Amino acid sequence: MNKPRSFKNAYHASADLLRYRLLVHILPKHSLPIKPHLLNFSESKRKKKGIENQFVKEIGMAVTEMTDTLDTVKTAPESGYTTSDGPPPNYFRIDFLLRLLLLVAAVISLVVLVTSKESEVIAVLPQPFGAIIRDAKFNYSPAFIYLVVALGVASLYSIKTMIFSCAVMSRPAPSAKILFGLIIFDILMAAIMASAVGTAGGIGYLGLKGNSHTNWVKFCDIYGKFCRHVAASIILSLFASIILVLLVVLSAYSLYKRSN
Repeated sequence: MNKPRSFKNAYHASADLLRYRLLVHILPKHSLPIKPHLLNFSESKRKKKGIENQFVKEIGMAVTEMTDTLDTVKTAPESGYTTSDGPPPNYFRIDFLLRLLLLVAAVISLVVLVTSKESEVIAVLPQPFGAIIRDAKFNYSPAFIYLVVALGVASLYSIKTMIFSCAVMSRPAPSAKILFGLIIFDILMAAIMASAVGTAGGIGYLGLKGNSHTNWVKFCDIYGKFCRHVAASIILSLFASIILVLLVVLSAYSLYKRSN
């Protein structure tokens, strides 16, 4: 008569051990839906008929749900999206082309402005008694120097971001940190370029039209080649600023599509 009782006690002890291991190793990680009234077995409830089968059934259901959860976690990629939705769109090919255009526009504008030099003979007295030779260079104006520096920075920035864009282009879904960082740096670069273009454009307008209120005479009728170089450089710099704005819009749109 003692053998069945000892066998039953051993069975209940093994069931308690199984329940303890389940609570320690599975429940804190996966929150398995086991009913609370099955977790606190008293000695009287163990004696009820069929309670062991019910407990085993609940364990089986919990393990099945845990397996499904693990399969879902394994199939989800590290980037954070699910396989049913698919990866977010990658617009870095367009980003690379825009940065290439930015590099071309910035370099051409820089070369045109640096080579804007012209020498003219200016008569201060009736010829041939008094005439002097005056040069027109970009480094005579702080506004044009600022534009040259901004174009140089924009060229280096476009080269670095082009390399980065090539590295990220093959990824299925760039992270949100990358897109947010590009937005910040593109905004800063666009602000620098816009301020430089505005400053140089103001000086160029004074050279073209002058200012009668302050007695600033126009000089583009004398230094026509120099003014044409400056005007072409300002137009290309404005085009580079627009490209930077488009890059900001593209990165923001990519981040928006990723969040949705």
